[in-house]
Amino acid sequence: MWIGYVTEKALEVLVPSWGEINVSLAAAVLLVLVVSILQHTLVDEQQGTSNRGRKGALPGEFEVDGNRYSDMLGHDPNSSTGGVQSREFASRTWDSAFVYMIRLELLAAKNLLAAHMNGTSDPYAIITCGGEKRFSSLVPGTRNPMWGEEFDFYTENLPVEIHVSIHDWDIVFKSTCLGNMKLLIEDEGQTEAIWHPLDTTAGQVCVQTITKKYPVSASENLNGFAGTMARRRYSSERPSGTEVRQKPGPLQTIFGLPPDEVVQHSYSCALERSFLYHGRMFVSRWHICFHSNVFSKQLKVVLPYEDIDEIKRSQHAFINPAITIILRAGAGGHGVPPLASTDGRAKYKFASYWNRNHVHRALVRAAQKYREMQDAAKQEQKQSSLRAQSSSFRHLQENSASFYEEALPATSLAEVKNILPFLKEDALTEIIKVDLPASAERVFGACYSNESKFTEAFRALRKDTELKIEQWHPTEQYSGENRKITFRALCNNPMCPPDSAMTEYQHVEMSDDKKVLLLETVQQCHDIPFGSYFEVHAKWTFESSSESTCLLVVKVGAHFKKWCVMQGKIKSGTITEYKGEAKSIIDVMRTFLEGVDTEDTSPITGSLAGDERLGDSQVAV
Repeated sequence: MWIGYVTEKALEVLVPSWGEINVSLAAAVLLVLVVSILQHTLVDEQQGTSNRGRKGALPGEFEVDGNRYSDMLGHDPNSSTGGVQSREFASRTWDSAFVYMIRLELLAAKNLLAAHMNGTSDPYAIITCGGEKRFSSLVPGTRNPMWGEEFDFYTENLPVEIHVSIHDWDIVFKSTCLGNMKLLIEDEGQTEAIWHPLDTTAGQVCVQTITKKYPVSASENLNGFAGTMARRRYSSERPSGTEVRQKPGPLQTIFGLPPDEVVQHSYSCALERSFLYHGRMFVSRWHICFHSNVFSKQLKVVLPYEDIDEIKRSQHAFINPAITIILRAGAGGHGVPPLASTDGRAKYKFASYWNRNHVHRALVRAAQKYREMQDAAKQEQKQSSLRAQSSSFRHLQENSASFYEEALPATSLAEVKNILPFLKEDALTEIIKVDLPASAERVFGACYSNESKFTEAFRALRKDTELKIEQWHPTEQYSGENRKITFRALCNNPMCPPDSAMTEYQHVEMSDDKKVLLLETVQQCHDIPFGSYFEVHAKWTFESSSESTCLLVVKVGAHFKKWCVMQGKIKSGTITEYKGEAKSIIDVMRTFLEGVDTEDTSPITGSLAGDERLGDSQVAV
């Protein structure tokens, strides 16, 4: 009897009544409606205040997490006008003949404000130059972050102002601004690493800048904004079929991209940060985009294919298949702070795919199609330029010599030759000065012509493997001729692997009187620690003192592409090691000069003819 009584009481307590179920369902429905209304209200207020209620707002700005931003094309993605500003910006043309590339190296910051209760912050930097915006990686739990990252910007005119803003990342709430700094770039050149105070009560940021001037005609060979705009402008100017206007898609309404951007694929996935922000990835002809809106915190990532260096499979938390997109050095982050990497390249990791391998294949194919389209546009543009050059050259030939000299003075050719320096002169140090028993012209024919076996003999002496040597060829960026050499070199340092992949770019140029031979080399080490941080630059100058002797001067130095803690030790070690290698090169060179017939100069003739052809093409320009 008592068992039945206990069972009846337990059922009354544990099993809800029908009325309780109805009340619970009604409360849940009411809670969902209230949350939806509040979310839409917050989004509408955010979109409405992006262009009003903010003093000093500039065209093309919008607001995310309480902070003012502008997307990479310089317009408001929430604007009802779609992509008008981005379309005008993307189709812009360079008015002058030159474009400036500004490379800003963000090294570190110190004594930042503490945004968390434990006295630390999660800082990241936003660097803005004109209409371009880049994000640094996030350094968690510190007030003294170390970045060592570089960012490339392109501008047509100087001076230009660069804004550096330090923010604290928050998982759910709005990001907090820890301070701002403005940097004015007035002229070409390189600045030292300088600590700049922020406009808050505490905090400093250390940056270094390098500004160089390039011709617009060479912008297609530059990575990043200038090359992308040049190629995109060229492809957009080609005649097309009838234009069909359609309703703006998510790429226009969310990211504010131009109307010709059409979604080719879309996938549900999540962006890896301190936790996974679920959203959707959109793949178009020009970009890979991602959008997430979790807890009303909007994240927008716009990755142009021009900046993508690698797309590879990866894992999240060892069990969740993911895809990592690695950007080229200098590209920086786009829209959201990227993940930090040891080589300084920005990367984004996306996980939680339904079929990771299928998405990876689709992204790789999209990137490959973009590169094929890019190469085809470059070839077509190059052919058009050659046709224009040949017609203008024929026109000049029909005129008198006086008109030719007046149209192209002699100084212009020298200016064109020195537009792009092959190596960094201020990083070089003289290490060797010695006489050789041959003229400069004979040195080239015996040791550096396409038919010479000098390089193979020297690399065999050093026991290097997998040697590949390209033929000499002229290029548009540099005078003279260039070639690339790849091999694997032995490493004697205990911190290095047994051998390392090496790439050496060589540039050679002979003076008009054939008395001075200039050989410049740039070596890149791929498998050693900090190998991506620096290059070994060397300059070999052979100057004939007589018909049978010449003076050789060798200079070498380490050029750092980004800052590292072992910079001084690497510089001294590079000079010491290269000095020994240069002595071995000279010993092998003497052997080849003694064994080559003095009258055999046929290898030089072919290269000099190539030099003369390059000069003709420059005159035609």
